[in-house]
Amino acid sequence: MMDNNNLLTKLSQSLLEILNDNEYCDVNVEAGSNLGEPKTFRAHMVILNYRSPYLRRLLSKNKKKDDENFARISIPTIQADTFQIILRYIYGGTLSLKEFDISSIVDILITADKLDLQELISHIQFFLIENTESWIKNNFDLICRTSFESDSFLELQRLCASLFDSDKIFNMLDLSSIPEKILISMIQNSNLKMSQMQIWNYVLKWGFSRNPGLPCNPADFSKDHFVTLKDTLQQFIPFIGFCSLSSKEFMDNVFPYRNILPEDLLTNLLNTYVKSETCYNNEPYGKSEPCKNIESSGSKSENYKNIESTKTCNQIESNSESETYKNIESSGSNGNSENCNQIELSNDPETCKSIGSDDKSVTCNDIESSDYKSVTRKSTSKTCIEVDSNIITPQQADLISKWIDRKDISNNQNSTYEFKLILRGTRDGFSTNKFHEICDDQPRTVTIMKVKDTNEILGGYNPIKWDPDEDDDDYYYYDDDDDDDEDIKNNFIFSFKCDKNNINYILSRVIDKKCPTLNTPSTAAYFCEDLVMWGKDFYDQSYCKQTSYEKPIRETEKEFSIEEYEVFEIIKLT
Repeated sequence: MMDNNNLLTKLSQSLLEILNDNEYCDVNVEAGSNLGEPKTFRAHMVILNYRSPYLRRLLSKNKKKDDENFARISIPTIQADTFQIILRYIYGGTLSLKEFDISSIVDILITADKLDLQELISHIQFFLIENTESWIKNNFDLICRTSFESDSFLELQRLCASLFDSDKIFNMLDLSSIPEKILISMIQNSNLKMSQMQIWNYVLKWGFSRNPGLPCNPADFSKDHFVTLKDTLQQFIPFIGFCSLSSKEFMDNVFPYRNILPEDLLTNLLNTYVKSETCYNNEPYGKSEPCKNIESSGSKSENYKNIESTKTCNQIESNSESETYKNIESSGSNGNSENCNQIELSNDPETCKSIGSDDKSVTCNDIESSDYKSVTRKSTSKTCIEVDSNIITPQQADLISKWIDRKDISNNQNSTYEFKLILRGTRDGFSTNKFHEICDDQPRTVTIMKVKDTNEILGGYNPIKWDPDEDDDDYYYYDDDDDDDEDIKNNFIFSFKCDKNNINYILSRVIDKKCPTLNTPSTAAYFCEDLVMWGKDFYDQSYCKQTSYEKPIRETEKEFSIEEYEVFEIIKLT
């Protein structure tokens, strides 16, 4: 009697025979066109569609035309030889890694990640860990950099962290060759046991390696030098726990670079260290409240004079007559009108300006297709939503809460909702797996995303829980339940653009209740085609195409990258 393994072996052989038979092929796949050695492979759409979420996406955008015998897709950044190996795995379901040298196995791993072949990714990681530990030690730089290129390589990340202590990891790596994103992932990794002082020093070292023209001593920096270093390191600052430093560490190692820190953070730290207080919170700035016992003065420093980096907090006087701590000015925003998160007229999180129109009340329903509406902050202050966000302001959260209740946006009543942050990209990761891990089964959520290199903020409200269907890749959140049907009508998507004084927005409510949202393993937030958060690290593949909501929320259907995203659970206040 033939056992199950023999049956599966026979099936695998038959599927490989299909791959080698051109008779029923219906798609041409071109690989390696950007690498100088392109090659075309014939394959079957049905197999590619069900075996690789990445190829499924390409096929959906490149359908076969009526007058063509073959559909055509291109994967220009994948080597043809490596894709040929992967293609045999896609058909046959088996891959003997012992046939390849370790460098080739690493190439296969990277390609499997691009094609979103999670089962193969796990198989290759465990093979490397179980069979090549000595090789990994001898090629640590390559493996370590590779492991931090994707959230899918967690097993290799753990191995790298366990083989060497944190200092050795950073000392062995060529810091200048490490991409920003990978270094951010490394300093966020809980397996890397380093003090915040060590992290700051390595981040500085990386910044200098990226800008070899900078003077070695910050005392020799010009204004332009500080601007250059600030631009280089701004993405790292939220992940460094400055509050855990001693007074001496702060004054010796951080204060000389004070001009590259966000002004609110610098003011808080100076308020703390000037008063010789100790910070109790070791969490990095941006992950939690900055510190206990820090007074938020709402001011900024134009010039902190004559404080030498060798002084400790006890040597700094805090009164206004001191020569060491002068010219603290009252501040509002930092002047960057392109950043929506910086247009608040008040720094106090307990207050905000009421939102209304200049001439008349603007309701949720009087937005014309493709036109941004503008709401202006008036001078009358009121209590509004506290929102822990790197993207939206309390005023914008207040506007979203009014849309949820379909209220006139000029209504000055207090919001009845709490925005509870459950997911943030720069904190939790840029991956569809992380989105589903945290958000699946979660009802009443608002997803917010910042479009990279623009002043656009996009988002959507889903009153129905993100309900995964284990038996189906694609699951529409619609059934015949009357309560669900009523909630689905309240789905909406939106966009913000910002200028100095106004919030410009587009609100678009669902019109096709059978397609308000869609849950699929290969995407994160998916408001039909109208707002799709998709792609590896959400880079250059998310898009908006008006289909099921009343109007488009962008002026283009061009794909975009996501710089930051956040998901909030919307909690009704009693």
